Amino acid sequence: MKFKYILFIMLLSVVSSCDTVKDKPQTPYEILKECEERLKQNPKDPEWWYYQACAYLELKQYEKAVTSATQGIEIDKNAPMLYNVRGDSYYMLKRYSDAKKDFETLHRLSPAWDNALDKIEATNDKLKESAE
Repeated sequence: MKFKYILFIMLLSVVSSCDTVKDKPQTPYEILKECEERLKQNPKDPEWWYYQACAYLELKQYEKAVTSATQGIEIDKNAPMLYNVRGDSYYMLKRYSDAKKDFETLHRLSPAWDNALDKIEATNDKLKESAE
């Protein structure tokens, strides 16, 4: 079980696109500043909510990441990347049932998403552990 958790963390760090915005490497703080400016101009742009959620995830501010991703999902319920980042945040908060729902939605919206099934499996394992 511990191996799957380590695998999940590795997947989270390797697959995450949280360290770039529009192909420009930036710190999470720079990303947050840019997101704040962009969202003031257009609060209905789910892409910037996604970048903001990613930056918060990278800073380990998981509740804020959930809030940002949820804002984006309210605008675009069919954006798999928002479910991915929110699911990752829920997972890190040990809210495994919520994480599982988001990973399942991610898989439904984008069956070819590289690690969606691995994330579902890791989350199922955590749910089984907590039930024991």
